[in-house]
Amino acid sequence: MNIQQINNNLQIKDFLEKSGISPAHGRGNHYWYISPIRETESTPSFKVDTVRNRWYDFGAGEGGKLFDLARRLYGSNDISEVIKKVTDLFLLSSANNGYSITGTSKQQQDFSRKQDIRNDSGNFSNASNRNRLNSNKEKIESLAESPRIIIEAARLWA
Repeated sequence: MNIQQINNNLQIKDFLEKSGISPAHGRGNHYWYISPIRETESTPSFKVDTVRNRWYDFGAGEGGKLFDLARRLYGSNDISEVIKKVTDLFLLSSANNGYSITGTSKQQQDFSRKQDIRNDSGNFSNASNRNRLNSNKEKIESLAESPRIIIEAARLWA
């Protein structure tokens, strides 16, 4: 794995979760944390945008991509050391949960497509909207490549 693969394929929220750091609260695609890179904070000022996959610490006035955050958390500027630690963290967690590293990005894409389908669904009171519903239903059925997606699709139509 290299820096670009880490930044493009792994989610910051997942990285923080696997590191034992939970959000204080979240709304939509924004999650707020007590800053993991600064000490003595009581009000969450560290934001993660899961769509852009970026973080920003308002108290420190800095932000970036996952690799930047990993360097700060691990306190290292040794690129190969940080890459190994991040890769090991995701491989260990992936082995325990049955996910692959590249699966994280695909799961995010599948989730985004399902969100688009939900947003398109709207009001089904006329024929045009019923046609959109059928089209969306077909899209969801095409996403049924994994049990997790099947469960999510079933929840959509319940």
